[in-house]
Amino acid sequence: MFERLKRLYTDGKITQEGINNAVTWITQEQANEIINPQNEVENNNN
Repeated sequence: MFERLKRLYTDGKITQEGINNAVTWITQEQANEIINPQNEVENNNN
């Protein structure tokens, strides 16, 4: 589900509100990662 939501958000087919509503199916941390992908890159560099 995470990968599908990430793709939809990246493609502009789902909004930030939609991602936040999806926290039922994904964790808040995953929602934050989708909305703020630069955090994922920063975390991988540590």
